[in-house]
Formats: sequence, structure tokens, C-alpha cells
Amino acid sequence: MKFTIVLFAVTVLFLLAGAIPWTDSDSTAVFRSPVFIALLGSISLLSLYCCRKRMRQPSFLMPHIGVAVILTGALLTFIFGKTTEFKVPVMHDMLVDNIPAPDGSQWNLGFRFSVTDFRAEYYDPGDDDSPAIPKNYEAKIRIVPKNGNEFSSMLKVNHPVSHGGWRIYLVSFGNDPGPYVQLSAKKDIGRGAVITGIWILMTGTFIICFKRKERF
Repeated sequence: MKFTIVLFAVTVLFLLAGAIPWTDSDSTAVFRSPVFIALLGSISLLSLYCCRKRMRQPSFLMPHIGVAVILTGALLTFIFGKTTEFKVPVMHDMLVDNIPAPDGSQWNLGFRFSVTDFRAEYYDPGDDDSPAIPKNYEAKIRIVPKNGNEFSSMLKVNHPVSHGGWRIYLVSFGNDPGPYVQLSAKKDIGRGAVITGIWILMTGTFIICFKRKERF
């Protein structure tokens, strides 16, 4: 029991370290360390071991299975997931199907897209000569699938557009030499498993709390 508590405590410290931004460094590098991966693997094995000992208690099994599924999804994303950033000019007819990977290679999206329009709103600069600060900005993205009809969707900050297993985020914008947007593309292989695990964990926890309430 004490070992499990210590294991969870160390894992939480790793999560906090990765969540705190550090200047000129990648704080999320802790998530890719062998120690962190070993911690997640140990927690998964312990959860499955607890399930094996209480196979006849579904309400006990569900939260532990949920944790194992979440960690499995996170591991899949770590091993097979893809993340990159790149610039795309705001041009209706410039279709993109390959994006640059961090190592300099190219990733094929499985579909084509272009940024057809861009709009930005700025705060009132006041009476001084300070540069305008963007208040809100959004882009219109045109997606052309391999099969099916093309469609358009609005791309906003923290509101990505999803298609073909990819999620495309709007990061920034500029105008040198012409108008462009900075995009981030992510492909989380284990995202579905993580979402499923969260629902299993929440359902099992609710059942346990409900049963305990009945006892009182």
C-alpha cells in the first residue's frame, strides 16, 4: 500500500513538472523520459493486479481498468503520435497535403487543405504609438478529402478542426512576405483510448460512491 502511494506521488510530481512552463526549455520533455514511462507502466500493472484479486467486484474493477486504459492510450500517443508546427499562406488555391515533420521529413495527411480567409480583431491602441495587440483571430480552412465532397470550417484559437485522425490548431499569424498563419497539427493515436478510459473511470467511481452512500 505504501509503495503504491509513493508511486502515485512521484507520478504526480512528474505531471506537475511537465505542466509548469520553463523559459527556453521544453518542460514536456519529462513525459518522454524513461523514468516517467516506467512509472506509468508500473501503475498500469498494479491496477491490473488489483483487478485480478477482485474479479467478482465490477464496481471495483471499473476504475482500475479505466486507469489502465488511459495509460495505455497515453503510451500509444507517446510512441506513435505526431506533432508539428508549420506556416501556410492564406491562399484559396494553395492546397497542402504534406506537412513538415520536426526531423525535416514529410508527413502525408491523407487529405488536402488550404487556408482561404483570415480575420483578426485588435484592441484599441489608445493615444500612444504602441503596436496593436490582437484580441481575437480566426481562419477559414478548406478541406478536400480523398473521397467525398470538400467542405470549409472555421479555425479558431483553442478550437481545432479535426479530420482524418488529425487535429489542426491555429497558433499565430503574420504578414511577411504575405499573409500567413502558423498552424499546429497533431495526430493522437491513443486519444480514443484515453477518452474511453476516462468514461470507464468516472462510471466506476460513481458506482462506488453510490454504493457507499446506500450503506449509510
